[in-house]
Amino acid sequence: MADELTITASLALVKNNISATKSVSAITVDVAGTGYQKGVQNIGTSEEAIAVGGVGTNGYIMITNLDATNYVKVRPATGVADLIRIAPGDVCLFRCEAAAPFAIADTAACDIEVMLVES
Repeated sequence: MADELTITASLALVKNNISATKSVSAITVDVAGTGYQKGVQNIGTSEEAIAVGGVGTNGYIMITNLDATNYVKVRPATGVADLIRIAPGDVCLFRCEAAAPFAIADTAACDIEVMLVES
C-alpha cells in the first residue's frame, strides 16, 4: 500500500499591512514500517531522550508543548546545540532523521505530546 501518511500545514502572517500565507495540503507519504508512538512525556530542565518506543526507523514526528508558561527545546542528539524551540502551546512537525532526539525544558518541567510515525 502507498500514501499511508497525509500531512497538511498552513502558515499565515498578518501584521502592519503585511499579509503572507503558505499552505500545503494533502501531501501523502509512503510509510515502509508499521510502528508509531504516541503519548505524553514530561521533559525536565536536564536534557532527556524523547521516547520513541518500538519505532524502528524514525519518520515524521509531531511535538506539542502542553505547558502554558515554559518553552521546550529539541536537539538532534545529546550534548549538541538546540535545533528547535517550541513555545508554550506551540506545535512542531518535521521529518526526524535522528535515532534518538533529545528535549530540554527552559525554566520548569513541561509535558509534551509526541506522535512519531515510522518511515
